[in-house]
Amino acid sequence: MSEAEFIALSVSKKAQRVVEHYKNSLAVDPNGQLISRYETGAWKVISYADFARDVAALFQRLGAPFSSGKIDSLVETLKLIVPQQQNPARQLIGFRNGVFDTRTGLFSLHDKKLWLRTLCEVDYTQPVDGEALETHAPAFWRWLDRAAGFKPEKRDIILAALFMVLANRYD
Repeated sequence: MSEAEFIALSVSKKAQRVVEHYKNSLAVDPNGQLISRYETGAWKVISYADFARDVAALFQRLGAPFSSGKIDSLVETLKLIVPQQQNPARQLIGFRNGVFDTRTGLFSLHDKKLWLRTLCEVDYTQPVDGEALETHAPAFWRWLDRAAGFKPEKRDIILAALFMVLANRYD
């Protein structure tokens, strides 16, 4: 697109071009203030200043004139165009190589429509037949047993709490 063509566009069309430049991987938080970008399986918040600088760099590449007011107007218009983030499903845990659904027990590829905001920085692997914490992680199991005072009910509570931390679910 030429400089003249870009300059002639309305603010909303310019905002749409920015969305396309980001390969439709932008969204706004439910309050309509924070812009996020989908990167490697999760939505990451982009600071307003960084995003405005990126937009200014796009103008510079095209040789199009701009001002902070024009950039602000474009970014505010963009927030009205991009999808609004939804809450991620509570049963999903994001891993580096995909997403595990704790309800169905199924593992699937990343999908921006899942709205995950965090990922565990490890790869998910299917459990091996017969695999159990007691036999395959004996040091962890001993610690867990000792921490629970050798009471199975307390052990289950600790495991649930660890799972909540892993799944980033604190409620």
